[in-house]
Amino acid sequence: MKDTKLQLNKIYKILLILIVVFFSIYILNHMTLYISDDFLYRFELRHGVSDDDLQPINGLLSLVRSQISHYTLWNGRFVAHTIVQFFLQFDKWIFNLVNTIVYIFLGLLILMISSQITKKEINTFLIMTVFIFMFFLIPDFGQTVLWMSGAANYLWMSVIYLGFYFFNIKHREDNWKTITTASILGLLSGATNENSGPAVILMVILLAIYAYYQQREINLWRISGIISSIIGFSLILFAPAATKRVSERNEVSLSVSSLFDNFLMLTRYIINNYWIYFIIITILLCILVIKREITANILLNIFIIFAGFFGATYSLVVVDKIIERTMFGPTMLLITIMMILLSIWVDVISNDKLLILMLIPFILMFAFVYKTAFLDIHNTYTTVSKQYEIISNNINEDVKVPMISTPQSDYNAYSNGTNYLKEDKDAWLNKWAARFFGVNSISGDKKSN
Repeated sequence: MKDTKLQLNKIYKILLILIVVFFSIYILNHMTLYISDDFLYRFELRHGVSDDDLQPINGLLSLVRSQISHYTLWNGRFVAHTIVQFFLQFDKWIFNLVNTIVYIFLGLLILMISSQITKKEINTFLIMTVFIFMFFLIPDFGQTVLWMSGAANYLWMSVIYLGFYFFNIKHREDNWKTITTASILGLLSGATNENSGPAVILMVILLAIYAYYQQREINLWRISGIISSIIGFSLILFAPAATKRVSERNEVSLSVSSLFDNFLMLTRYIINNYWIYFIIITILLCILVIKREITANILLNIFIIFAGFFGATYSLVVVDKIIERTMFGPTMLLITIMMILLSIWVDVISNDKLLILMLIPFILMFAFVYKTAFLDIHNTYTTVSKQYEIISNNINEDVKVPMISTPQSDYNAYSNGTNYLKEDKDAWLNKWAARFFGVNSISGDKKSN
């Protein structure tokens, strides 16, 4: 009876944490309206059709046609952009709701991976910690979690490739269900994005080698998953639109000097931005090794995830600049390593009150940072809502709207140069926004801000 009460008490605490996280993130989603590519993706892309004649996405057939054209006209990320175009058919609150659930699921998925590797139970401390880590450490939070197009490309894709990795860390029997699941997850994982997709391929290959070393047998489901993931990655890497963009914009540098310079640039970036991660991981590893609480299997899994981190990071060596949001995947992998080690450390401490006491400073810090982010996002939301009100009252007319003030936080999706409405009505995004809302033109009035 006592054990049952303890379990129920634990469930209530976990539910309370998840409810707090849900509403915290949902509110920020609610205050983040359409930005940049969202206006374009509302329409069905078609070969040989002028922009003025493009029609809004309407149903499954329209979505499929658009993605076929998108693959040859825009870029190869068909998985992410199918999600974007699907949700752009509906009111934004639907995306806000589902996107918040995906955010929570990502945190739980990281905990499920750490629990599977360590065989340790998930508790309230770990749940609170993973969401604090995510809120503080996710790069360009506004653009990768709150902005619809950005969230689909980074937040949602991380659930897919980490889900594929989670599927692979457990031994499974060969049967049609396992092989089919591995193949589907592998294809989707490989097609997520250009740096995290191949990194996870490397991770599952290393897992397959380790599994063969342990069992001396080759699993067909592992082979099918690896092959399908390579196919998925090839689909986005060699997409006609992707190769065309690379050649036209000269985005990729393959000369020896450029590769060397970019390698040094990435190394400096890792040292400058991830040194605290490495210190935490090193300290935890030393403590657990001294206490003999860590096994060879756990160390090997940490090594594999580290290989994925460096693979995802250094795969960017062919580009000349680092875009913060492309580091979403590597950051999730480092958070996963920290949660693996913390899962063991928490089991060693085995004092719930002490653990919660240790979290209090971080909870207070979260509250302070969240308040700052909330106020900044709300300030932008107020202006954008006013823009929408003016636009909705002037359908089929030329509209002038107030400009948003410069965002002060990376939690604001309109920050860091995200493309939004300009003063010039002939600006690229202004034209698409005008079509999106059904007005003749949209220009910006900076003085009214």
